[in-house]
Amino acid sequence: MVIQVNASSAYSPQGPERGNAGQPDPGQPVTQISLSETDMTLDRGDTEVLSASVTPEDADNHVSWTSTDSKVCTVTQTGAVTGVDRGTASVVALSSEGKMAACRVTVVNPVTGVVLDKSSMTMIPGATANLHADVLPGDATNRGVQWASSDSKICTVDSSGKVTAVEAGMAKVTVMTQEGGFFADCVVTVKTPASGLTLDKTSLTMKKGDTEQLTATVYPSGAKPEVLWASSDGNVCTVDQTGKITAVGDGSAVISATTKDLRHTATCNVTVSSAPGPVKNLKATMSSSGWMTISWSCPDSLSAILSYTVRVGDKTLTVTSESASLSYPYAGDVAISVCANSREGAGAATAQDYVIESHTSTTSHTVYQYEELRSYYVGDSHHNEHSYFSSSDPSLAHGERIIYNYINSDGDRCSEHDYVYRRGSSTVSNSTTVYEMHLLQ
Repeated sequence: MVIQVNASSAYSPQGPERGNAGQPDPGQPVTQISLSETDMTLDRGDTEVLSASVTPEDADNHVSWTSTDSKVCTVTQTGAVTGVDRGTASVVALSSEGKMAACRVTVVNPVTGVVLDKSSMTMIPGATANLHADVLPGDATNRGVQWASSDSKICTVDSSGKVTAVEAGMAKVTVMTQEGGFFADCVVTVKTPASGLTLDKTSLTMKKGDTEQLTATVYPSGAKPEVLWASSDGNVCTVDQTGKITAVGDGSAVISATTKDLRHTATCNVTVSSAPGPVKNLKATMSSSGWMTISWSCPDSLSAILSYTVRVGDKTLTVTSESASLSYPYAGDVAISVCANSREGAGAATAQDYVIESHTSTTSHTVYQYEELRSYYVGDSHHNEHSYFSSSDPSLAHGERIIYNYINSDGDRCSEHDYVYRRGSSTVSNSTTVYEMHLLQ
């Protein structure tokens, strides 16, 4: 190292004067200068003092100080060195004889903090993402950092800030500066991706003002994405972000639930009507004589029920109470439905399917003078049909056959046959057809 200094201008004589002439006594000449440090590292703005010693000890120990680059560091004539800006310079101590010693001074910019480009992020298992750390200030000398994950079962991070998601959960990724121990965190949430979405109801019938709660289920069970709700027509019904539906006006609309990534959707069809709802507790019984009795309970309704429409097979009747009776001498399957009617319209029909089975049974009668027996032919295809009644003991009773055709009040074609007992009081047997009704499963 070559240092050019002006020794005469840099030297500042100090100490008492010597000799009679009033000139300083030069004493022993300086043969060597030593400094307290030969290398020094300073933060910008920091100050540290260098001290100089001379050889021999009784030589004049006054030295002058100078910096080879005052833009990097400065030095006072007492050896106080102050860092000015990043860089390297030398601080030189110089004796009057031209002896010198130098200290290498490195000025660094200290770290004041660190920030991450993300404070939080959401990932799926197996995914990777890079975090970027900025050491402050931007021109800090030591920009080294270290990375760590609070839970390596949730996610891991390597020395470059690359994060790898492992399984569902939440963890913190932390970056720390090598100088100063400054740190910053990023919250990492790992979520299992949804593979499907279903609703607990796929259709609803509501009345104005009613509310219903829909529940969305996301698959697999570990997936917990945010579900977004929407109505296709807010004039018919609305839905909030919990899945609660409110009926607004008559009509139809579709309520949809969609995962936030828009990959999965489930829907529920909603019909809003002011008409009555379906009747409840529909029941029917069949008597052996071919009479059917139907009963039900009043539906939920916002308006008064005016009447009920009852349909049994191809028969239809209207009643004003919660029951109806009709002759139905048919065997086979039959559908029974009831719907309520109000000023707002007809409600939804409640229907049940039944099967009517026929079998032959024997009944006994005690006859006093005469008794009338009748047989009925089931269906519309019979015309001018007749039955033959016979007696097992004509001496006790006999019959006279009278044949005629008619259509009864229920619209059934029947043939009626009278069997009149003429002889005394006797017990006789006759075969009749009995109908049983069962609900179809």
